[in-house]
Amino acid sequence: MKINKFILFILFFSNFCFLNLANAQIPRKLKRDLRYGRYTEDTSYVYEMPFEKGKRVWLIQGYYGWFSHKHEKALDFNLKRSENVCAARSGRVVDLENNSKATGFIRSNINKGNYVIIEHSDGTCAAYWHLKYNSVKVQVGQKVTAGTIIGQCGKSGYAIKPHLHFWIFRRGDYGIYEEVATRFKTDNGIKYLRGGRWYGH
Repeated sequence: MKINKFILFILFFSNFCFLNLANAQIPRKLKRDLRYGRYTEDTSYVYEMPFEKGKRVWLIQGYYGWFSHKHEKALDFNLKRSENVCAARSGRVVDLENNSKATGFIRSNINKGNYVIIEHSDGTCAAYWHLKYNSVKVQVGQKVTAGTIIGQCGKSGYAIKPHLHFWIFRRGDYGIYEEVATRFKTDNGIKYLRGGRWYGH
């Protein structure tokens, strides 16, 4: 399944163009609960952290973060440049970009980041964005397991500093793509992550 890059553009930058229709319908209380890690729904798949075990990483922004995630269920992990990015769940690589040298917090870079998209057995997809130029270590069609190193952190595309922008999406009703909040296995139990906190595994 080749992911349409226009769909990725809409999902990743819905906070600029306000086209994420699914998020627009989410109640304010739910957004607050996700933002502050108070959401307790417990039927979602539990993901591994998207970085190597033994590390602790600062979560710059969580779901609906105030800086650039106001309309996004996305997470920004404060990985350093060239740190390994790992698959958070087993699946198959369905799309990637590895050749972008564009970088900087300017609008022309909005859709120019390096990334890997992994599709899971339930039809959801994980997006790993802002990867370092020429660092992607997987190929389209390749099957990976949780913990597989898929690339290195960078700041390709629309980014101020090196970090990993991570989010899950799926095709919802009427073919509209929607973002999915996810729980993670951490060194302090299973939970939804909150921006401004340290997490390890």
